[in-house]
Amino acid sequence: MNKTLKEALAEQDVERILLQAASHADFTIRRYIWRGHRPKAPPRRKSWRDKTADDFVSEALKRLLEGVRQYDETRTLLET
Repeated sequence: MNKTLKEALAEQDVERILLQAASHADFTIRRYIWRGHRPKAPPRRKSWRDKTADDFVSEALKRLLEGVRQYDETRTLLET
């Protein structure tokens, strides 16, 4: 695992950062039309193909940890 990513995940406010990421993902999902379907579910509910914003954030984090996505050390974890 990337050393800077490991340090970012060890920060005290990582839970707040991940909650902010989930809120951002929820907003983004609602802003776009996904294959002709605009989500109407309340926040934090299943919104697109039975996935929540939390699911998208978890998948992004998983890809960072597995090296599928690269961590940009010049940006914060939330910006990545």
